[in-house]
Amino acid sequence: MNDLTTLLPLHTNFNQGIKQQLINAHDLWLFLEIKTRFNDWITRNIKEYGFKQGKDLFYSNLSKKDLAQNQETRGRKQKNYLLTISTAKELTMTASNQQGKLARRYFIQCEERLAEIAPEIIKEYRSQWQIDRNAVKTPFKRLCNALERNKERLGKTTEKHHYTNESNMITSIVLGMSVQHWKQAHSINGDIRDTLNAEQLAKLEYLEQADLVLLDMNINNFHHRKEKLAEMLATNFTETTS
Repeated sequence: MNDLTTLLPLHTNFNQGIKQQLINAHDLWLFLEIKTRFNDWITRNIKEYGFKQGKDLFYSNLSKKDLAQNQETRGRKQKNYLLTISTAKELTMTASNQQGKLARRYFIQCEERLAEIAPEIIKEYRSQWQIDRNAVKTPFKRLCNALERNKERLGKTTEKHHYTNESNMITSIVLGMSVQHWKQAHSINGDIRDTLNAEQLAKLEYLEQADLVLLDMNINNFHHRKEKLAEMLATNFTETTS
């Protein structure tokens, strides 16, 4: 813990009078040993996960010391990205190496300490996550009903594995890999949906509603539906959540 505190020091910020502990994104990038250029990595993740300034991360100007140490910033004005602990923990999910696992454990410990000194912040964060999580459950129930209607029209019985296959197919589109590989890469046990962030849950809800429509349109081929859903997410999701 002490070693990680040195490598990933916590920075204090006051947001609307509330004390926050933040992580420098560049420190996290170095610790995770990301091969992608820092600016490309942080910009891509902000867009992909929908992180918001003033909520998930904060901007400040780089110090002269930082500018001198960071080769990428020379000759250009650069932002200093400061991440909330929960945001930093989400970014560690993109790293499947040992460094990512160490960082996740560290941030969990930081959140536990934060819960002791500022329980109202943790309560609000967990409450919002539960709202996002519950919002996904209803569309999935409707999707299950649509799957049953589809099987009935085909003269078939809906088996347990049909629900599982449909759920895993949709989740894999959101994750960009199979559910099994994602669990192995991130050491996840239990329901994978309980580990998804708000952005991923929103995409999941969108795809479940879209899949319901495809099933009711009698698009019966599993792989055809998967291709259509991936295309719909890529072309429509950004617009629907902007």
